[in-house]
Amino acid sequence: MKKDNIVKGNRGEKEAEKYLVKNGYKIIFRKYRAYRGEIDLIALKNRVLVFAEVKSSSSTLFGEPENRVSIKKQRQIAKVADFFIRNTDLDFDECRFDVISVMLGSNVSVKHIEDAFYITRRV
Repeated sequence: MKKDNIVKGNRGEKEAEKYLVKNGYKIIFRKYRAYRGEIDLIALKNRVLVFAEVKSSSSTLFGEPENRVSIKKQRQIAKVADFFIRNTDLDFDECRFDVISVMLGSNVSVKHIEDAFYITRRV
């Protein structure tokens, strides 16, 4: 079961990456890790730095994939993003947190939710 989830997650991340590139984003990092956390994709478009969490599923039996990004996960992503920003000299004007929902199956569908969440205080 766990191996199947890893395979599904990797496939979803590849589909999300293809989607972003097709829509004009430049992928900066894949699976960026820090502080015991990970950001699936870090991308740049029009001087906006995007930290993207990818959620994949092959069914909506337990809800839409994007609804599985918990507050705890959002805080962890923000902590890793903060570390990334402080430790890179990447030039950008603003940043945001997106969620990319990928439905896998015979027909793959991708839903990109820009500004999916905000962090209003230091994490």
